[in-house]
Amino acid sequence: MIEEKREMNKEINDFIQDIENKTNEINEIRQQLVDKLKPRFKDLFVPFLKKWPQIKRIEWTQYTPYFNDGEPCEFSVYDLNGHTNDCDCDEWERALPIYSQWLEEEHDWEKENMQKLRDKLKLSTKEIVQMNEDFDVVQTNFNKIPEDVMKDIFGDHAIITVTLEGIDCEEYDHD
Repeated sequence: MIEEKREMNKEINDFIQDIENKTNEINEIRQQLVDKLKPRFKDLFVPFLKKWPQIKRIEWTQYTPYFNDGEPCEFSVYDLNGHTNDCDCDEWERALPIYSQWLEEEHDWEKENMQKLRDKLKLSTKEIVQMNEDFDVVQTNFNKIPEDVMKDIFGDHAIITVTLEGIDCEEYDHD
């Protein structure tokens, strides 16, 4: 009976060791794939940035909130924003996405917003509409990337900035 118990414990220990080894192999392979994907990630953005040089960088944040009104706090990747300059910016330096009401220009504030955008970008309304449509294509394709892959590539609590020169990832404080 003691011998049977030892044999059973050995089999269980062998199984657990095998699980640990396979889990380590999976993690190593996943990391190798992430390492290959990360340098190529800007390929999603470069065509847009080349076509629309007025947009100097595209940014997004991704994080797990610390509090969610009693709901589970789950990791999320947030929408892209296009910016017209290379430094910290105020609301008017964030050019994309363009809010649809700005394009409709039904109210004075919408006309004012669109005029500021036209002046800043030195583009016509028609060109701005085309740029916004192109940006929507980038956003749509960006949204196809699974969030767990994004977390593996860029981490949690991060702000990611893409320019023609490359990708920068910094810690993001979202309190």
